[in-house]
Amino acid sequence: MSDERLAALDVGDRRIGVAVSDASQTLAQPLGIFIHKGWASDIQTLRHMLEPYGTSRLILGDPLQEDGSPSAQSAKVHAFGGALSQSGFDIVYCDERETSQEAAALLRTAGRSAKRGSIDAAAAALILQRYLDGARN
Repeated sequence: MSDERLAALDVGDRRIGVAVSDASQTLAQPLGIFIHKGWASDIQTLRHMLEPYGTSRLILGDPLQEDGSPSAQSAKVHAFGGALSQSGFDIVYCDERETSQEAAALLRTAGRSAKRGSIDAAAAALILQRYLDGARN
């Protein structure tokens, strides 16, 4: 297996949650969030956040509808993914249904604050963990 770390994004209209994997691509951990300011600014912020990890592959959470069809937000995520791809990132999409609710529940269970930013970063980690687990199976 590669020793490149992977990153995942939980893309919202206001905030983008970011998570990274360990070098063995086994475990995901929340990295943080940043405020969406426009694609060019977002890409610059993301490059800065991910620079220490040397990752070029991004897993983007795809907010599909309950029936599995694309949502309005899914179209926005794919448009951002296109911009990221044009800037040199390798983009993979992963179903993110229910990750925000699951992240909030996990944070509360752990006795941590389930504030919106914390939820976004934890949701990105759940998206990445789903991808990592699926890649191993």
